[in-house]
Amino acid sequence: MTRCQRIAEPNKETCIKHGATHILTKENADKCKAASIKNGFNITEILMCTKTCVIAQSCQYYQQLVDSDRYGSTIPRCLPEQLTYDAITERFREEYELDDVADQVMLNRLGMNLVRLWRGEKIIATTGELVERIKTSPDGSYETWMEESAISRSIDSLDRRVQAWLKELAVSKAAREGKHVQVTGNINLTNLLSDPANATIIDADQLIDADFDE
Repeated sequence: MTRCQRIAEPNKETCIKHGATHILTKENADKCKAASIKNGFNITEILMCTKTCVIAQSCQYYQQLVDSDRYGSTIPRCLPEQLTYDAITERFREEYELDDVADQVMLNRLGMNLVRLWRGEKIIATTGELVERIKTSPDGSYETWMEESAISRSIDSLDRRVQAWLKELAVSKAAREGKHVQVTGNINLTNLLSDPANATIIDADQLIDADFDE
């Protein structure tokens, strides 16, 4: 194999011809990431709007959102996902009077997980919940079967994670209001967040009991 005979640049592993002086910008990084996206379900941020999206051919918002101030590059992003994320976080912040610092991390995770749930359901609606598997034997025979897709299983995991974040936000809000909440069993978490009166009030010397299932 022929190797480059040029001298590497100082503190670099390659020469100028092979990119030693090239600085990887956010635009370059986003282009690389966009080129490697298959369905986007593993992306934990607002999805880049590329032709690999399962509804790219029919989406009326295809490549309509370019927000370089927000994302640091001109790579288009998914407009419905950004609108959904912004609406969710803003509604929770206003309706439940969340603390801008203490609850912001939980709120961001909750909003993004809800967006990913919606994204996964969109993929499932297009491709189906089952995938076909084929096993070939040395004698040339084969067998086929259907099994639940990885995305379908991931949706279940995300759903449990969202429930956990909702419980966290409920406990955090009650603590700021000087109340001690016991979160156990099957309850309506939306009602609990919007109406702390639905929670079980316990004595101050008791601990908050919250069952966070993974």
